[in-house]
Amino acid sequence: MPYDTDPLLPVVANLKRAQEALPMLQHRYGKVYLLLADAPCQAVPEEYIGVLGLGEQMVRLPEYALALRFQADAVLMKWVAETYPDVQIVPGLFPVLRFALQEENMTLCHLHGRRMDMLCVRDGRLLFANTFDSDTAANGLYYLLGTWQALGLSQEDDVLTLVGRSSCKRELAAKASRFVRHVVEPNPAELFHTTELARLAAVPFDVQSLVNG
Repeated sequence: MPYDTDPLLPVVANLKRAQEALPMLQHRYGKVYLLLADAPCQAVPEEYIGVLGLGEQMVRLPEYALALRFQADAVLMKWVAETYPDVQIVPGLFPVLRFALQEENMTLCHLHGRRMDMLCVRDGRLLFANTFDSDTAANGLYYLLGTWQALGLSQEDDVLTLVGRSSCKRELAAKASRFVRHVVEPNPAELFHTTELARLAAVPFDVQSLVNG
């Protein structure tokens, strides 16, 4: 359910207003997720997980021996935990990474607003994960091709999967196809065809991935 936030207010204030305005947010549920779309995060192999720093949270992907460490506002965390006691808070990269890891081999570019996540999975293991600024197609292409070259990917044989939403997505896809032979842009209905949400173009890819994971 879409809700227009006030950019001049803190996130918690917007959430409180949303809860008061939307009956859907006033119920109790068996499972509640809070997806922090732009939370800074880092993929860490489980054997290297150490003590969390101030304001850090962690979500694990035990089947892949990985975890994501991410930053979350303490006031936000407190309010959400009090309002939805069993809430699971995850960074935006979490469902996208989990989606990519379900494939044996995938190079994924996930666009969201002015950023893009680059993920590379080979032989079922995470090879690369990073988030770049992509406010323009030129910037996005620079980081995309730099990553492609650094990973030694083939311009002829490897496939770039481009998902998500951005004002420069169409231009980036056109530019990328000049350097990478196989650029695919699957839509949610193709990837998540078993759910009603998959037919709603307004639902972001990370939310689709979270719900269908």
